[in-house]
Amino acid sequence: MNLRICILPSQPMKDGRFKIRIAIAHNKETRYFVTDCCVSSASNFKNGQVTGKESGAKEINMRVHGFMKKIQDAYDKIEGAEYFTCSELMDLIKGKMRGEKPKTILEAFDLQTERKNLQGRKLNTLRNYKIVRSVIERYFGSSKTIQSLTERDLLKFKNWMDEVEHQHHTDDPKKYRSRKFGLSSTNQRQILSKLKSAYIYAVGQKMFTPDTDIWKEFEMPNAEHRRCALSIEELRRLRDTVFDNQYLSDVRDLIMLSFYLCGMNLADLVIQDLSQPIISYRRSKTSNSRPQDEITEFTIQPEARKLIDKFWVRGKFSFRGGVGMDAILNALQRKLPTIKKLCGIEGRLIYYSARKTFSQLCLELGVP
Repeated sequence: MNLRICILPSQPMKDGRFKIRIAIAHNKETRYFVTDCCVSSASNFKNGQVTGKESGAKEINMRVHGFMKKIQDAYDKIEGAEYFTCSELMDLIKGKMRGEKPKTILEAFDLQTERKNLQGRKLNTLRNYKIVRSVIERYFGSSKTIQSLTERDLLKFKNWMDEVEHQHHTDDPKKYRSRKFGLSSTNQRQILSKLKSAYIYAVGQKMFTPDTDIWKEFEMPNAEHRRCALSIEELRRLRDTVFDNQYLSDVRDLIMLSFYLCGMNLADLVIQDLSQPIISYRRSKTSNSRPQDEITEFTIQPEARKLIDKFWVRGKFSFRGGVGMDAILNALQRKLPTIKKLCGIEGRLIYYSARKTFSQLCLELGVP
C-alpha cells in the first residue's frame, strides 16, 4: 500500500476550493480518503504540501499528515492486507480507525440467523442451519471476513463441495459419521443460498460496501428434481413386506404413518398430540408464508391409529425409545436404502416419498 497527499484539480467544490485527499494505491487500484481540509486554489498545493500562500498552511499540513499517520497505523493492524482489493482495504482501515472489528462470514451468518429468529420466523430447522454453518466454517474457517469474499472464493468453495467428504450431523459433534464424497447439487444450492443471504444482510447493514457484485456472474448449482413418489404397486410392497429385522419394520412404519396422516412432515409428526381422534395443525414449514387461519384438519384412520399405538409412549411420540429427531433421521438414512432394495422400489425412497405419493394419488383421484 502506498499513501500520498493530493488534490483533484478537475473536481473543485462549488465555492472553488479543493478538498485535500489521501490517495491509497493498492493492488493496482487507487482510491481516496477525503479529509476535512481544503485549499482555496490549486496553485496553493505542490508536492503533497499546502504552500505558504494558503492561510493556515502549517496547521493544515499538520492535520493532514496526522490523518495519514492514522491511516498507516490502521493498515499496520490488518493481517493479510495483500489479499484485499483497494476498496475492501479502505473499508477495513475505516473500521480500524473507528475502533470497529470487521465481521467474519460466520458472524454475519449468525446475525442473519438471529434476525430471522427475532422476527418470529421459523427456520427450515435449527439442525439445517447448524449443518450449513458447519460446512461454511469447515471451508472458510472462523476468521475469513465477509467483505473479503470474492467470486473466486465462491467458485473454489463450490468445487470443494463437489469433492469433500461430508458427514451426517447430530447435535453431538462426537456422533459425526462419515457419509460419502461430494455434496449433492441441491445441498450445495441450499448452502450457497444461505451464504448469499448473509452477504446481502451484511451489505444492507452497512458492515461494508462491496466493490463489485460477486454474485452477479456466479452460477448457482441446479437443484435436483425430487422424483420420489411411489407407484401404487411399490406402495403396496412397502406396506406388505415382512422384514426379518425389527429395525427395518420400524422405519417402514414411519413412512407409512406419514402417508396415512396425509403426508405429514416429520417435524410436525413428532410434536402432534396423536391421542385425539382428529388432528388439527398448521404446517411448521409454511406457517410464515401462508395465512394464519390456514389449518390442516383430518380424522385419524384405523390404519394410522394402529401405527400410532406403536410409537405413542407415555403421551409422546417415541421411536425405539427416543423422543428426539436425531435418532429418527439417523435411522432413516441408514435403513431406507436397504428397505428400497428389499421392496423392489426403482426410484428414490426418502421420508418425503410418503407426502409426495399421497399428493400424487390425490391428484390422480381428483381430490383437491
